[in-house]
Amino acid sequence: MEQLQRLLEKLPQLEQQALVWLMSNIDVAEALCDPNGGYTEDEFQQQKQRARNEQDYVLFALLLYQEYVQERETYKAKSQDAEAEHQEGNTAK
Repeated sequence: MEQLQRLLEKLPQLEQQALVWLMSNIDVAEALCDPNGGYTEDEFQQQKQRARNEQDYVLFALLLYQEYVQERETYKAKSQDAEAEHQEGNTAK
């Protein structure tokens, strides 16, 4: 959530309001955002631009959260892989 707070401070007011809504309804966002799916970085940029152009700030906030979820899950997976490799190395000794 700290990353979202830093991001929030950099956004225009309407986008900030959308992120506040998102944080207040995080259970809905979690249900909607699949950590294993989503968009590529280019697709995220295109979709966020579309959301801005249409002033659809809830969509914009959901897209930001989806990016965050994917990054979080990627980090967790890499950490788990590193831990598994470490465990395997200790077992082989």
